[in-house]
Order: sequence, then structure tokens, then C-alpha cells
Amino acid sequence: MLAAGLLEVNIVCDRSMTAVTCLQESWARLGARGLRPMLDRFAEATGLVGMNERAAAAALVASRLEPAYADAGYVPQFPTWPFSERALADAAAAGMMPRTLLMRCDAFRRRCLAEGAVSVCDSLSAAGAPQEDLPQDAEFDLAAACREADTAGIRSDDDTWLGQLLRDTFDLYALEDDPDDTLDVASKGEPDQRIPPLHGRLIYIHRDENDRERHVCYRALQHQNAIAFQARLRAALTASGISARIPDRELLLIRRGPMPGGAKTKQLVDAFTAAGGLSIDPSDADLRVFVALRELHSRAQEDGASDRFERWIRAEQPLVNTAFFRDAGLAHAAKVGQAQGTAHVAGERPAPPVRSPVLEGQAAAESFAVAKEPASPKAAHAEAGKTVQPDQRTPRQLAPDAEVVAIPVGHRLSPDAPGVSLPLRLLPRHTAIIAGSGSGKTVLLRRLVEEAALAGIPAIVIDPNNDLSRLGDRWPERPRGFAPEDDRKAALYAERVEVVIWTPGVHAGNPLFLSVLPDFAELGEDRDERQQAIEMAAETLGPLAGAKTNLQRGVLADSLRCFAERGGGNLAAFMALLADLPDGISQIGSAAKLGLGMADQLHAAIATNPLLKVEGTVLDPRHLFFGRDPARTRISVINLSGLASDAAREDFVNRLQMTLFGWIKKNPSPRGMLYVVDEAQTFLPAQRASPSLGSGIKLVAQGRKYGLGMIVATQVPRGIHNQVVSNCTTQFFGRQSAPATIAAAQEILAANGGAAADIGKLAAGEFYFATEGSGRPAKLRTPLCLSYHPANPPTPEEVIRQAKRSTEPGTCARAS
Repeated sequence: MLAAGLLEVNIVCDRSMTAVTCLQESWARLGARGLRPMLDRFAEATGLVGMNERAAAAALVASRLEPAYADAGYVPQFPTWPFSERALADAAAAGMMPRTLLMRCDAFRRRCLAEGAVSVCDSLSAAGAPQEDLPQDAEFDLAAACREADTAGIRSDDDTWLGQLLRDTFDLYALEDDPDDTLDVASKGEPDQRIPPLHGRLIYIHRDENDRERHVCYRALQHQNAIAFQARLRAALTASGISARIPDRELLLIRRGPMPGGAKTKQLVDAFTAAGGLSIDPSDADLRVFVALRELHSRAQEDGASDRFERWIRAEQPLVNTAFFRDAGLAHAAKVGQAQGTAHVAGERPAPPVRSPVLEGQAAAESFAVAKEPASPKAAHAEAGKTVQPDQRTPRQLAPDAEVVAIPVGHRLSPDAPGVSLPLRLLPRHTAIIAGSGSGKTVLLRRLVEEAALAGIPAIVIDPNNDLSRLGDRWPERPRGFAPEDDRKAALYAERVEVVIWTPGVHAGNPLFLSVLPDFAELGEDRDERQQAIEMAAETLGPLAGAKTNLQRGVLADSLRCFAERGGGNLAAFMALLADLPDGISQIGSAAKLGLGMADQLHAAIATNPLLKVEGTVLDPRHLFFGRDPARTRISVINLSGLASDAAREDFVNRLQMTLFGWIKKNPSPRGMLYVVDEAQTFLPAQRASPSLGSGIKLVAQGRKYGLGMIVATQVPRGIHNQVVSNCTTQFFGRQSAPATIAAAQEILAANGGAAADIGKLAAGEFYFATEGSGRPAKLRTPLCLSYHPANPPTPEEVIRQAKRSTEPGTCARAS
């Protein structure tokens, strides 16, 4: 999508120069995944180089020194003093990056402050002159401070004292870590709250890996009350991101003594451990070290000895040598000259026997997505990151499902990640999916249709953009996100579901012909329903018959009323009635003349509109819902790529909805059927009139009584008519990008009692979900679809070939 946007910018701004700045890795990914025409419009990418000119390096250093010297009233011997011309020339010759150059200068500054004397620096290379071993500062007596340390503030029912001690300790840990060119370490506290979800986090920024960040979050949790403990642990899991399987996120739970008892507490702690969390019980000796270092640091600040304390703590490394930091696996980065075999790089865990939450967390994140699913031998031995072939067992070997009463829609984004299901009884009460581009909206729509088909519920699917025409294709390789249950269901789907592609307007595919008029003979004696059918027919025929005045519309309505009372028929029969209106049909004086004129207009419309020329059998909706094999559930995908204009598409959808309106009343379904409309803002718009809007509103209002449920999907929260959305009992809200659509989605969610401050930051496949009895909208992660869904939709030519294949006898799901 980003590559397409860059291509569009280049095309639209053809008289301007388009310049793109990004990380080198980002450009490489665009090249690998984007459109080739986009790359062809840009010159070869130019990577940044270091400061390879001595003058530039000198100017950078001088610009940093000049304000400080001016404030102190000091006139240096030369602008870059104490950094000599030789040191800056060597840095330029080495192509040193500006950040690295400034870090080396700052390291020399700190050394001078610690020594109490300033000398001229002739080398800024990492392998410069070796530093002499500096004598230990007698003023920082850690052993004596530990003997005086008071740890009485820790309590079994309050986290405040221990949380603040940890916050100060991790600040000192970041100070203890000597700055490195490739790695920054920052200690950050969380926003002040009465009950903070975390007490802080360490952030490792890997500069040599495109600024990759690793977050080590920590939370002191002393409460003995099980409910208080559970609430705080849940908040920590969410705030840290490990329950959502965010990469490079870890959580340390610091607690003195055992966990509270109880089944729910144990379940939550197990979920914490499975997600990669690590629990640490700090010893009394470690706590005294932490308190002592905090006191020494406080004294150094009061005495103006911060630089000497900083030199001392980096030389002694008192924190990293404690059992607490060893158990947490938090070693500092290897320094230049250290033995590679013994140094630990920050961001990696020490060797056993210390456990490895990072590696375990990655493995747990893999299993967390398929919590409580049995692991298959093939999945257990599949190499990480590789695709494996789908389960090779034949569908006949798979046990049939029991009676299905609900379809799974995902897992909550919470520590225990419970599954979320949608009862089948709610499908006839309609579903809305409202999410922007790239949110996973189409994948969710497909999975709902697929799960319903496995439960025996057929569907008619409107496909305006070719995105749904592969509902009958198998995945060529097993997707990485598939769980064992997905393998089983994909095989069942291929066996039990029949997908037929229809191509209205394209005779070379699988053409579909629908009557312009509803089947009045299918309607019962209900006068209201008959009147609704007449109104839909009038809305459809009015523009075709040129009925622009009230007189014309009145004659058309009277004619349709008479036509319906006589049992209806095809369009030719109605035009014959309209051209020669019997007396008494209408009280309008010029009814006969107006009727003849409208009949002529209809003849002209048929001559110019190919969709009105029925050149085949008018399709019975029964054939859209049911095939020849009663053991297989049918999904009819109606592809609209053969209809060139929006007007033609809206006219066809309107006729389909009118046909369904009449047919469903004579053929109610206790089990249920689905009518699915993708890009529903085109056919059921909120801001304009559309031929398909009236019939759609009537269908959504009446269909539920007869078992017909609608699933509507749109990218625009306010794009679908309110009478449609308000009739949808189940609603999914995915990521939005524009400020206006974010605000609109949040407003709709607020009306349902929910809040979605992060709706603009949701990942693909993450949705807020609400339905009857679910309470406030909750966030969940939805599964992949069972059928093949590549990044690009099929071309119109491929759709035609698929349509032909789908009509072949005995056709099952195909491997693409």
C-alpha cells in the first residue's frame, strides 16, 4: 500500500521531484514487496555516509562547545579545544558518524572530569590510548553503606516502597552501563497513576539494527489479596505487551515470597509464564545493595561529586554482579577489548543455568496464539519461520464436527487469551465490519463466511473488487499463522463447501440473469410486504421508464399494483400492461398516455442496456444458495468486475435484493442463510441516493424474520446508511487511518458503551467486537481465512477462468 501511494504521488506530482528518506531496510522491503513501476520511477537509493570531511567534523564539535564556553566566560585555545586537529582528522578519515563522534567526545569529557584535569585529546578512535587503572574512590564505600541500609520499608500489602526502589535501581543500572556506539540503554518510568500498571521499563536501542528497541518492563507486586494481585498482574501484562506477543517485550515480576493461592491466580500466573514473563524474588543482600547505591548516589549529587560517582559505578559494576540482575539476564554490552567468549551482549541472556525469558518468550508467543490447541507432530518439528505443507490426510479421514451452535471469531487480547465465539442464532440479526484499508477486514469477512459454511449456512457474496473470488482456492502452502485446528477446518472446508463464481455481464464466464421485477407470485397475503415489493419495483423502474414527474410516478405505481394483484410476470408482460392500461387502473386523467410513454422508455432502455436483455434463464435464488450435492454447502460469489460502471453495479445489486426479498418469504430458513456485501458504502450509502439503497434497507429490516442474515463491510464508519448499521446486532471495528474516520469509529463505539483510543494503532487482524450479551466492545485478534488470500486479487481474466472451473461437475476447492 505504501509503495502504491509513492507511485501515485510520483504520477500526480509529475512536474515535481519526489524525495523519499527512510531507513535502508525499509527501502529494501519496499523493493521486495512493492510494485515494480514504483521502483522504476526512483533513482538508485543513496545511503548516508559518515563525516568524511575534517572541516565538517570540526564544525560539529565546535558548535557543541561554543555555547558552553560562552556561558562559562572561557576563551579556548582553539574552537575545538581540547580535541586536536589530528583527532578530528582521524575521525573524518574513518568516516565516523556524527552520533559516534559526539559520543566519543563526551566520553573524553567525562574522563577529564573524573580525573580533575583536562588534557588535549589526540585520538577519538575506540582503540585509542589505553586508560590507566584509576584508584577506587574511597568516598564510595559500598560495603559500609550496605551495612547501614534500611530495608524496613518493604511491606507485604503495598508495592509503593519496593516499586520506587526498583525505579531508582534501574536508573542506576542505565548509569552503570558505559555508552556504546551500537547500543543505548534508557530507564523510563511510567506515567504517574494511583495504581500504575508498571513501575518502569529498560529500553535497549540497537543502533546497528535500524534502532530496534527491546523493552524490559518490571512491576513490583506485593499484594496478598488474590483479586488485587490478579488485577495488577493483568494490567502489567497488557502494558508490557507480552500478552499481545509484541516482539522484543519482556516483563519482570518482582515479589518477596510466594504467589497468592487460588485457581484463578494460578491460571493467570501460568499465562504470564507462558507469555515469557519472569518472576524474581530478590534477596535481602540484593535489596541492601540497591538501597546503599541509592543513598551513595544521593550523597554524590548533594556534594557535587556526580561525575566521580558515575566513574566509580561504571568501574565497579555493582548492580550487574548481583543475583537479581544475573537472574534477569541483564548484562551490559561487551566493551572493546573484552573477551568475546565471556562477554554477554545486552539484549541476550546468559548461558544456563540462568533461564532465558527472551527465547522462552518467543516460543511462548508462538504457542500463545494457539493456546490450548493440541500440537501436531508435523507442526512441532516444522522449522521456525518456514512454511510447511498442509495436513496431507484426506478429508474423509477427518472426523465430522458435532452440531455447531457458534462460530469462532478470534481470541481476546488479554493475558489468558480466551476464545470468542458468535452464536449462530445471531447471524440472521446481521453483522457489520467497519475497518480501514490494511486492517484485515477482508480476511475477517472471508473467515466468517467460511465458518458459517462449515456450520451448514450457505451464502451469497457480493464481490466488487475481486477480493473474494478465491474463496474456493486452497492455500498453496500452509500459512505461518495457521493452528492445527485451522488445518483441520481447511481440509473440511475443501470437502464440504462448494464455491461457485458468477459473472453478471460476462458471457465468457458464468453469466447471471436476474429479473428487473420482484416475483410477486412468491409474496403472501401480507399487504405491507406486497406494498414494500411494489415500492422497490417502482424505485427500480422509475429511472428506466423516465418517470420524473409525480404524474408519471403515480401511474407507474398504480400499474405495478395492478400487475402484482394479477400474479406478476416478467418485464415484457409488465410493459404490455403499461402500454395499454385498462380502464380503472389509475384515477390520473392522462394515465393511458403517460403509461404508453413510459413503456416506450422501457423498450429504449432494454435496447441500450445489456443487463436488461435476459439472454438466459432467469436465475432462481435457490440455485445461489443450494447446489446439486446436498452434502455440500454452497457459497455463491457474484463478481461485479464485468459491470463497468457504478450505476450498472448498483442496478444489478438492487435487482438481486428485490429477488431475495420476495423469495425468502416463501423459503424461510430455520438454520439461516447469509447475504454478504463487501464495500457496502457503494450499495447502501449514507450520503446519497442509490438504486440499491431502498431494497437493501427493506431486506435488512425484513430478512431476519425469515433467517436471512446480512454481513456488510465498509472502510468508512459513516459510509453505510444508519438504518442498515443500526440493524446489525454484531459489529467489528478495525484500524482506521484518517482523523475523521478514527473520530467517527470512536463515536459509534462510545454509543455502544466502549472506548477505542487506540483504534488508529490496531494491528492487522485486531478488532473491537460487540454483540448481544457481550458487554462493552472488547479487543480481539481474529484468525486467518481458510481459503487462499494472497496480497493481490485475481485479474478479471483469472476470475473468468475461475468462474468456468467452478461450474464443472464435482469441482472441489482448488489449489492455487
